[in-house]
Amino acid sequence: MKLKKVWKLLALVSLIFLLISCGKKKEEKPLVMGLSPIANSEKLLEDAAPLYKMLGDDIGRPVEGYIATNYIGVVEALGTGTIDFALIPPFAYILANKKNGSEALLTSIGKNDEPGYYSVLLVRTDSGIEKVEDLKGKKVAFVDPSSTSGYIFPAVILMDHGINVEQDITYQFAGGHDKALQLLINGDVDAIGTYESAITKFAKEFPEVTEKVKVLEKSDLIPGITLVVSSKVDDATKQKIKDAFLKVIAKKETETGYEKVEITSPCIVTVNKPNYEPRYPTIKSKMAARKKEIAEVSIEVANESAVKEVKLFSPPKRQAGVKIKAGTAEEIVAQAIQKMLEAKVF
Repeated sequence: MKLKKVWKLLALVSLIFLLISCGKKKEEKPLVMGLSPIANSEKLLEDAAPLYKMLGDDIGRPVEGYIATNYIGVVEALGTGTIDFALIPPFAYILANKKNGSEALLTSIGKNDEPGYYSVLLVRTDSGIEKVEDLKGKKVAFVDPSSTSGYIFPAVILMDHGINVEQDITYQFAGGHDKALQLLINGDVDAIGTYESAITKFAKEFPEVTEKVKVLEKSDLIPGITLVVSSKVDDATKQKIKDAFLKVIAKKETETGYEKVEITSPCIVTVNKPNYEPRYPTIKSKMAARKKEIAEVSIEVANESAVKEVKLFSPPKRQAGVKIKAGTAEEIVAQAIQKMLEAKVF
């Protein structure tokens, strides 16, 4: 009898655990999106946070960010499944496709509807360098060995102008487009290879860049940034990722709240940017504000009031309005004009 009771108790406990586990909703593993290390990693993750949120809402699964130290790191992460999809330059995609079978879903178009973008060689405006041939014997900073606009195309420009990259210049890899630009502004190198819109992209970070830097040479058109998905991602999820990037969601602020508009691309979305940028408090700024000393200021108050009473009077009483007798529209207008003429309104 005791043994039966024990078995019944065990069966009851097992049933309870089964019901509890069935009641819990299985949490899906977040999708991980990789980005090319074009700028400071922490800032890039912070700037891309709204994109992760939008993609996650549309795909139906949370999306997290991942930034490798270089382009090869993104390629390897696609192969191991550390990241599920990524935005990478065309050369990095070719490596990923050949090495681990990663698939291209979409490619970007430029500002002028061109199917790509351009690489440029930048120099300081006060460098005295006027043509590519002047870079022989100079210091040049590239971004990364696998960067299309930050190494491959700039190297081609140099070779087209008779400069051997290995023999005629001293070069280094900066590890990011912003870092390469910083080296140029500081005067640590004589030229850098980067993408065409880098000057406007980092103008806020380096306000002096528009005055201190100029374009020396521009490349041929480079195929656009590619949306690549890992071979380990299932077909249904691949389609959801692709659809999410093809969808445009615009949010408009109104007096009563926000209006959300959703449309599939290609489409035209007009944007009215406010003339201010809201500053959101960070943990660092809050902690600094708490430690900030509040100075006490003493104010001397004069005994005599600075305001003098000149005259005390009541405003004139408001006169009663004039009623216009009913009639046709023409008659009412004629009466109104006559009254205004009598009152010398005009």
